[in-house]
Amino acid sequence: MTAVATAPARKTRLGIVKKISAGSALALLSYLIYAYLALTLPQVVDNPFICERSSLAAAVSNVAFGMQLGTLDSEVLAYYLKTMDEPLRELLDETAAAVPRYQDAPLPGPVVKTTQDGNGAGYLLVLTVAFRLFGLHVWALPLMMLTLMGLSALALRRRFSDWSASIIILYFTILTVLIFSPLVWNPNYARNIPIGGIRYFSLVTILPTFHMLLELFGPEMQPARRRNLWLLGVQAVILVVGAMVRGSAIPLLGGIGLVWLVLAVRYRRVAAQRWLLVRQALTVGLTGLVIVGVMAASLPREYLTEGRFGTVIWHRITLSLGVDKSFPWPGVAELFDCKKYIPEGIQPGMPDTNGHCIWLDYVVKHHIPLGSIGDKTYGGLYDVSLRDAFFEIARMYPGKVLTAFVYYKPRWIVQAIAATLRTNFAGDPARTVDHTVHFPERGVIPYSPVAVGLLIAALAICLFNFFMGARASLPTIGRVAGVASLGIAFTIPSYIAVWALPYTAADLLFYLLFCIGFAAGSGVMSARWALDRLISAQAVRGA
Repeated sequence: MTAVATAPARKTRLGIVKKISAGSALALLSYLIYAYLALTLPQVVDNPFICERSSLAAAVSNVAFGMQLGTLDSEVLAYYLKTMDEPLRELLDETAAAVPRYQDAPLPGPVVKTTQDGNGAGYLLVLTVAFRLFGLHVWALPLMMLTLMGLSALALRRRFSDWSASIIILYFTILTVLIFSPLVWNPNYARNIPIGGIRYFSLVTILPTFHMLLELFGPEMQPARRRNLWLLGVQAVILVVGAMVRGSAIPLLGGIGLVWLVLAVRYRRVAAQRWLLVRQALTVGLTGLVIVGVMAASLPREYLTEGRFGTVIWHRITLSLGVDKSFPWPGVAELFDCKKYIPEGIQPGMPDTNGHCIWLDYVVKHHIPLGSIGDKTYGGLYDVSLRDAFFEIARMYPGKVLTAFVYYKPRWIVQAIAATLRTNFAGDPARTVDHTVHFPERGVIPYSPVAVGLLIAALAICLFNFFMGARASLPTIGRVAGVASLGIAFTIPSYIAVWALPYTAADLLFYLLFCIGFAAGSGVMSARWALDRLISAQAVRGA
């Protein structure tokens, strides 16, 4: 990316190679800095991965104990759930030590056909591949994530040549900066968004989104080269996998489809461009269908029949009404009678027990045997009960429901972003206290001088690239800025539908930081361009 380049382009083959190699080298260096920090920092390595335990138990049951893909041994699941506060590193070491005892004998517990946490099947499949490729180690999780990020960056670089290096460098620089944000140093947040975990996968979808939108916004009548379509297919795989792992990324797919539809209407009478759009849509659509189909076919049929293939949606939407501090509104608690099983009933805020209460009320009213629902919580029928409850509440209080979506939830977004814009290099435990549950036993680990030095190096690489290496036209700069803005627009709906917390809105935070960073980088490029013109003018006068 660059400021407007007026100097003659390098025409020699050697000059072009040098220019591309310089951008690639800086991009690779940015990637390696981020990867090193993501794999070695104690703030990252000692994370317990509390939200991923059911998927972890499924992957371990398959990789370590030879069970069918997607199924779990109930004893393995119970052990992973009861050790929730234990760092995953220690838990996987214990698991690896236990494997030899069960090589010639079945595991002690009965088989559970699906995961039970409502997170869907995407992450357990990613975990299974990670453990197969890299072994039963905690670093296999971020390493799998880094592999996908690296493939995505490579595809972007190959497709869009030299100026794409600036996108990649800025991408990994921002990820490095986020390692020094409360998402990592604050244990209250870090437990809920571990690097390589479910929520962090929303950041894996960013480069594929850039690639697809830049492909659509590219110069008119661009050639429909086969290589470009292959690279687009690679990004489609990564984006679909990321969306299957982290459901909040699904609106990105809808946003990309909307942009494609607008362009299809615009170019409906331009045969070459229309045919290119069709080929791009077929590449992305068929690739996505194949990936989802393979994922579904590889799992027990219960993932589909019980509605556990994807994440629960209405559970989160209905609970999100608790963003209004006056919730439950008069009559709502009485609407769902569950006090025989949950004495407190519907509570203020957004506890999961509110969903359980609505579910139990649904079970009783629909004469479903209580003994049959043990494995149905967070399944398809459970989500149906939460959907029905949402519309019943909305019918009673349409104004309050609308206020929750248009007033309270946008405020939560602003508060979530503001809460992440803090630094703490020294590890002062007093600065971890906030509105979330506090875990004082761990405190905050200070960053080492090496880690801080790598942060400075990453920022210096990014600044050097924009000042010395980047070259692009104003239309290219405009397209990149437009894609980043669309990333914000396509990400916000997830947090309006549900809610934003510092550890759930990392992708939105990233797009905001990218816009700020890209604007600053464009300013640096413009300053370099102005300086070049001034030097050239002085040289002409001197001659």
